[in-house]
Amino acid sequence: MNSSVENMYAFYRAVGETEQVSLHENICYEAVTAHFGNWPQILFWFKFGNKIEENVRLTLSELAIGDSRMVAICNANDLLLINQDKLRKENIFPVEVWETMQINFDPGLKAELLTGFEPHKLVTQKQLADFTELVNLHMLREVKISETLFPLLSLNKQFEFYGVYSEGKLISGLMTFSTQGTSGLYFIVTRIEMRGHGIAEYLIRKTIHRLFEKEIENVVLQAVGKAVNLYRRIGFQPTGKLVILTKN
Repeated sequence: MNSSVENMYAFYRAVGETEQVSLHENICYEAVTAHFGNWPQILFWFKFGNKIEENVRLTLSELAIGDSRMVAICNANDLLLINQDKLRKENIFPVEVWETMQINFDPGLKAELLTGFEPHKLVTQKQLADFTELVNLHMLREVKISETLFPLLSLNKQFEFYGVYSEGKLISGLMTFSTQGTSGLYFIVTRIEMRGHGIAEYLIRKTIHRLFEKEIENVVLQAVGKAVNLYRRIGFQPTGKLVILTKN
């Protein structure tokens, strides 16, 4: 298991410790579900053995809250061991691929991007509310973040929040989760109308710099689609792939 996946598992377990999220653990799977059908609704680890395809479907169905759709995260290599025809018959389909990535050096900052943008560590209720709104409007499509989740997570020192403001408006933001010398970047998001201007790259570089100042040994993330090229440019290297499954 690579550092990105290890950090991700620890991240979901820590999220599951908050009062509005349930952590489901047994010998076959681990999952997190938020109350009232908010984010997260995620089966993040499973090892079912026999009838794996049927058991994935049953677990996604039984744990889902209301009309919220659960997703399952599967290592790409493990997915090859699953009967794809049986998976489709259970109405389970892959919907996305995440590339796990890692960097273990400080890539430095681009000073020219400082003008007009103010980096901040997000700590106040207003700043965390701004970040929640940014994630819900410009990142998530179906299951939304509760307005109280990020403030609850901020009480845990393993979680930190960073953002870039311009003219009093939060333009870009992200969350970090640190454990055992590794820090993961999560919810990396920029306002849709401001993308393509290097703001996210500036924020990521700034955040990585601060993390390595705190003696973090490596930084990891899970990248989707076009973002892979951005992270490669910064210095992240691929370490594996994850496939996201959901039930239709």
